[in-house]
Amino acid sequence: MQGDREKCLAAGMDDYLSKPVMVKDLKVMLQRWSFVVKGEKSNPQNPTRIDPASDPVDWTQLQEISMADPAFQLELVKGFVKDGKRFLADAKRALATKDWVTLANKAHQIKGASASVAVRSMSDIAAALHERVKANNLQGVPKLIAQLEHILKRIEVSVERKKLAIESKAD
Repeated sequence: MQGDREKCLAAGMDDYLSKPVMVKDLKVMLQRWSFVVKGEKSNPQNPTRIDPASDPVDWTQLQEISMADPAFQLELVKGFVKDGKRFLADAKRALATKDWVTLANKAHQIKGASASVAVRSMSDIAAALHERVKANNLQGVPKLIAQLEHILKRIEVSVERKKLAIESKAD
């Protein structure tokens, strides 16, 4: 968001990277703030392929974000699922109590968090939810929340399949 960078730097942060994190921006930031440690090079195996048409997680994009570390990919997505469940529970509570400010905030959090872990469909639906609530157009809001819950369940299945695939490669 405009002005966030300046506020963060003024508050003492060393740098600022906005969400969703773009690989090219992350690489620049890593080059700026990291140092090289000499050692053995890792030779990551090809990532396990899961049918991209049915998988809500774009594992190829996530591979870039995670620098091809499957364990880190799983950690990122598991953390998102945990947070996503909480965000959705808060959103449902906000809908039930007609707390539109909280509902808009939760939709915004879901949008950013899902984009950060390469779940574009969820990010798009959360963006639509956010826009509807902000515009006070509440028609279809429960359906959008239900769609977000459905995608989150599919992400959990995807994580389990990915975990099993990684474990089978380790054997």
